[in-house]
Amino acid sequence: MMRLLMRLSFALLALLPMTWPACAEDGASRALQQAFAQWEQPLLATGANLQQLADGGNSGCAAANAAESNIRPAPLRVAQSETRFHGVHLDLLVYDDATKQFSIRPLDAISAPGERFKLRVLASFAGEVTVDNINPQWRRKRVYPLDAREHCLLTAGKQVLIPPGRDEFFQFAAEAGEDRLIVSVQDASAEGKGHSQAKVYRFENPDGVDLLQAVSFDTLTAISGSLKLRHD
Repeated sequence: MMRLLMRLSFALLALLPMTWPACAEDGASRALQQAFAQWEQPLLATGANLQQLADGGNSGCAAANAAESNIRPAPLRVAQSETRFHGVHLDLLVYDDATKQFSIRPLDAISAPGERFKLRVLASFAGEVTVDNINPQWRRKRVYPLDAREHCLLTAGKQVLIPPGRDEFFQFAAEAGEDRLIVSVQDASAEGKGHSQAKVYRFENPDGVDLLQAVSFDTLTAISGSLKLRHD
């Protein structure tokens, strides 16, 4: 059962694919995964740098009219290939009330009721983030942003914590259960193009998930992934 607390809290659970390519284990997909991993590795904060990001107030969200959020970087490229793509990294940061610190929670871990956390998002393109929840009764609702006028615009290559407010958290409900998060990042460019329906490639590692999509020049990047989280 899900509940929404004053600090945008709700119950959640471990990662489930939104889309999975049939060729996920072939050489081409491994090259895609490796190219994105090399790009994201130096950009993901750890330790004190991660805490500094969390203490920053808006946790990395660009202002709605920020010039940097409107910059459209060149797509990433697989070495010695014509493949162009954009990607999104997601992981779960759990807050320890005793130490006042965040730590990365493995995706297959079972969380405790009442724990508070944020979702970290890093994208290779400028886009807008939304988060929906599907509760154990399969009811779906928007949990971020709660107000349609409040947007978190990602800057390409800049990690963001969701919810972005310093004192805002998601929180696992007291009841044991299983919920799903649907995290979407869509190119926020106002170019009159439709958003891409191309396949999203999903690659998991112990601490997070990478979602990748080939670039089409006649559509805008749109990447979604589902997180299935258990709390007992």
